[in-house]
Amino acid sequence: MTSTSNVASDDYYKVLGVDRRCDEAALKKAYRRAAVKWHPDKWSSKSQAEQKAAEENFKRVAEAYDALSDPQKRAAYDRYGKDGSRSVDQGGGAPHVDPEELFRQFFGGAMGPGMAFGGVPMGGMHFGGGPGMAFYVNGVPVGGRRRGGAPPQPMEMPQIEVPPFVEALIKTVPPPLLVVGVLAFVMLMMQLVSALMQFLMPVMFPLLLVNNFAPQNLRMPLMLGLVATSLATAFL
Repeated sequence: MTSTSNVASDDYYKVLGVDRRCDEAALKKAYRRAAVKWHPDKWSSKSQAEQKAAEENFKRVAEAYDALSDPQKRAAYDRYGKDGSRSVDQGGGAPHVDPEELFRQFFGGAMGPGMAFGGVPMGGMHFGGGPGMAFYVNGVPVGGRRRGGAPPQPMEMPQIEVPPFVEALIKTVPPPLLVVGVLAFVMLMMQLVSALMQFLMPVMFPLLLVNNFAPQNLRMPLMLGLVATSLATAFL
């Protein structure tokens, strides 16, 4: 059974909004909902006080899930409270839970929209491309850079080397004139290709016949003769 999360509570179960008899799937679902709600990145546009409160709530949610998701810590918590869960691996001291690391570990197993993580639907995902790529869960980045860490390096565009005369043309010729010149060059090349095709088409079939059926020692002379005859016909 799932109830409303109360992050101000001193009870881990109430922080996550779950029943004390809840199973692992219910815990994960409750953590996902609360962690996404209180993730500091979702509160970055709010006031300083709201950002500070969200960060504290995010830590409380992580602390509660860390204790209840571990069977040994949960059993100690159920019997002795927070001191019991902390004594399992901290010797009774304050818990040292990295909420950002826990968040990445929890959501890092889901790599596509609509996939499930421990029975929890992972809707609301999208991916950000480029270096330092992160995917997002309900607007919260997962798998990218850590808050306060160095930003991802921008992608470097490949350098294109051009001949010196082309670079000189680009720098000296006015853009409109350069565009007209490029279009004229393209049209000229198309005409040359068309003329070449008109020249090759009549001689193509005879060349194929010679290449496939003429004796080896006669192929080259016959092919050269066909090409010469076609050239003479075209230009004379």
